[in-house]
Amino acid sequence: MLCKICNREMENRPVTVDNWVCTNNHGGTQPRIGAAPVDCPVPKGAIWVHVIDDDGEDVPGIPSTVAGKEKKTKAGFAGWDPLDDNSYHNVEIGKLPDDFLPLAITTAKDVRVRKGEITSVQFVLERAAQMKVIVRVGDQSGSVEDIQIDVAGKYPSDKRDGKTVKDTGALFEKLHKGEYTATITLDEDQKKKYWIDGDASKSCDVAARNPNEVVFTLQLIIILKIAFRIQQKIAAKFEELAGARVKLKDPAVEKTATLKENKALAEFEVMHASREPKTTVDLVSLTPDDTDAVYEFISLESE
Repeated sequence: MLCKICNREMENRPVTVDNWVCTNNHGGTQPRIGAAPVDCPVPKGAIWVHVIDDDGEDVPGIPSTVAGKEKKTKAGFAGWDPLDDNSYHNVEIGKLPDDFLPLAITTAKDVRVRKGEITSVQFVLERAAQMKVIVRVGDQSGSVEDIQIDVAGKYPSDKRDGKTVKDTGALFEKLHKGEYTATITLDEDQKKKYWIDGDASKSCDVAARNPNEVVFTLQLIIILKIAFRIQQKIAAKFEELAGARVKLKDPAVEKTATLKENKALAEFEVMHASREPKTTVDLVSLTPDDTDAVYEFISLESE
C-alpha cells in the first residue's frame, strides 16, 4: 500500500488488524483530507483509520471511534490528531451498512501513538453478495413455487437452503464472493408433475454488485394412457381374452385385461419425462389365465 503523501510503499505493522505506517519522516502530522501538508512538527501524534473494501476501494461513511470520539470516514479515511505521545487507544469500527458482511474483528486494541507519526489502522470490509435461484417450467417466465433449493460455498457459513417463491424464486443474501453450487430437489408430489430438464446442480461465480442468477428448468411430465387389447384365436376366429395378464418392463407393472366396451383391455398409465416422444413400450410377458387356447396381442390403444 502506498503512502498518501509521498507515494512510497508502506510497511505493514499489524496490531490485531493491518497497521500500515509510512517509513518516511514527513516532519508533521498527516494532512487532513483535501488539506496541504503541514511542515511544522508537533510533539504529538495521530491515528488515522483507513477503510477499504475487498476490491481495494476506499469506503466512505463508516463509523469508527478513537479516544471516545466517533467519526465517519471520508474518502475512506478518518483522522484523530493531535493525540498524546506514547498513549494507547482502542480503534473500533461501528455498525456496518447492509452492503457489507460483519467483521470478525471490529477493534484494534492498544494502538500506540508516537510523536510526529501517523499510525494508520486499516480495516478491510467484504462486500456482501447475493444470489437468486429461479426454477422455471418450460419457457414460462418467473419461477414456480415451493421447490427446495440448497446452496453451498467455500465456507461453512455459506451453506444455505430455502424454497422458491412464486414468480421471484429464492434469494440468498449476505454471501461471501466466490463459487457456489445450487441444487434443486423435487419432492414426491412434484416428481409426479415435473422432471428436471438438465442438471439438478449448477455452479455460479458470485461477486458483489453482480446479478448472480441461476436458472433451472422443469418440464411437465406427460401421462400416456396405454391399453393393450388381447384376443384369443379359436377356429380361425378371434375372441376377447379377459383375464390375460400383461407385464411391462418400464414401468415394471402388470395388469389384467378386463372387458371394457366389449374389448379385453389391459390399461396402463405411463409417465413420460423426456423431450423425445415415446413411440414404443417394452412388453415383458403376456400370459393367459387357465386356458390352452392360442392367444395373441392384437392392438395397442393410446389416449
